[in-house]
Amino acid sequence: MTNEEFKKTLWDTANKLRGSVSASEYKHPVLGLVFLKYVSDMFDAQAKVIRHRIADPACEYYIDDAAIREESAEAFTGDKTFYDQDNVFWVPRSARFETLLDQATAPDLAQRLDRAMGEIEGENPTLKGVLYREFSRLALEPGKLGELMGLVARLNFDPGKHGSRDVFGEVYEYFLGQFAMNEGAKAGEFLKKLLEKDPPYGARVTFALEKDGSGWNAPQLSPWLEQAVADASQHYFGAPSTYMGEGGSIPFMGMLGEKFPQAQFLITGVLGPHSNAHGPNEFLHIPTGKKISMVVAEVVARHHQQGAGA
Repeated sequence: MTNEEFKKTLWDTANKLRGSVSASEYKHPVLGLVFLKYVSDMFDAQAKVIRHRIADPACEYYIDDAAIREESAEAFTGDKTFYDQDNVFWVPRSARFETLLDQATAPDLAQRLDRAMGEIEGENPTLKGVLYREFSRLALEPGKLGELMGLVARLNFDPGKHGSRDVFGEVYEYFLGQFAMNEGAKAGEFLKKLLEKDPPYGARVTFALEKDGSGWNAPQLSPWLEQAVADASQHYFGAPSTYMGEGGSIPFMGMLGEKFPQAQFLITGVLGPHSNAHGPNEFLHIPTGKKISMVVAEVVARHHQQGAGA
């Protein structure tokens, strides 16, 4: 089975398990379990790396005495420092995928998963407030969550065989794309019924959906960012900043929003008089382009100041 066939099979099976749960709601627990499997596999792989290092004479961590080496291996693989130094997330034993998989038939599996995600967040500050922790609110049929875990267990993130971070990204992106298509197709069906149902004046309306996808709503701007944009706009354009929404969407913005839910977004460009984007005669108004570039540069500088505590 090819990598693409495997991802499709995995998706088809996962999608069947969701029952009446909407794609927009279902994607969070599925992707949460994929992430849990990934960090658990990477944690196990790091333990092997630690053992290899102290057994390798060429490594600075090498321990010659076999008895001391084995004793040290037990201590080192249980020491968070040896994971932090290689940017590997620390996963408590009770929160590891294989531990929870053994409990997949437990009636309180959802609550156990919520606690596990909380434990992982507690051990890794960069994940604070990021992980999905609402398994207990998911309206899946009894036993389906355990089946879903069994399905995700088929994923194997082994850095010794392939670039696990790349494979994780591929699976994550593939699932996001499939969820987006499901959401978009449902919206398209609704729009088709709405437009064709009862057109006025005896008109005949036919709606054919060419392409669908999930929309995206930018998060509310933080006060510092809103002020930075306003100041930069006044500085370079001599006018206050304005915002607009549009019916279309930029697909990768939704993907970025999913992966980085705490991120702020500034999406801008040069359109309007003397500028024409996405056409055969695409051209740019250079003076406006320079001003936009200066605005973005100033906002980025303010972001740096914000991080530095200025």
